[in-house]
Amino acid sequence: MIEALRMHSDRKEYSSVQGDLELRELISDLHIMYNGLISNPGNVLVVPGSKILIYNILLAHHSADVLLSGPSWVSYEPQVNMRKPNPIRIPTNYEGRWRISPESLQKAILKKKCQQTALILNYPGNPDGLTYSKVQLKEIAEIACLYNILIISDEIYGLLDHRSSHQSLANLHPENTITTTGLSKWCGAGGWRLEVALLSEGIRPN
Repeated sequence: MIEALRMHSDRKEYSSVQGDLELRELISDLHIMYNGLISNPGNVLVVPGSKILIYNILLAHHSADVLLSGPSWVSYEPQVNMRKPNPIRIPTNYEGRWRISPESLQKAILKKKCQQTALILNYPGNPDGLTYSKVQLKEIAEIACLYNILIISDEIYGLLDHRSSHQSLANLHPENTITTTGLSKWCGAGGWRLEVALLSEGIRPN
């Protein structure tokens, strides 16, 4: 990657705001190969950083209540509060391996006030380092489908799954999932701000 940057250091022209088509095609191919996540290159968005990416997704869905697991990555709640205060927390515990359950998700949904609901789900998770099984993801997807929940599936640690068995939730809830990922974690390249959103077909801002 460093050599590729060196070879193309003379490329300084502005490119597509969405991201170069060739890059989006390569990202699409990577995820088809890695976890069977099918996303048309036209539905791939490349941005300089995951915080900007997730915040803009939240802005595009400004009328939605946002569900967060507790604990969760530290920037999610401030991002929600900048857009619309009072995220709805889904409590987790040690005995449940810090994972949300179908029961806790449904209880949180009952607290929502808006017609639309979004869930930010980060797995493998930070700060807990744990992930969800396919069975657990299927249970979450079934509830999301039932209540028409938009899922922002933050899978930036997906390629660091030590069993190479990472499952993408978008394969189980394709009609309403935005998958986010990027280089910074699995490449150990925190300053290389290249993050990606893979949008399911039919998602519309609200």
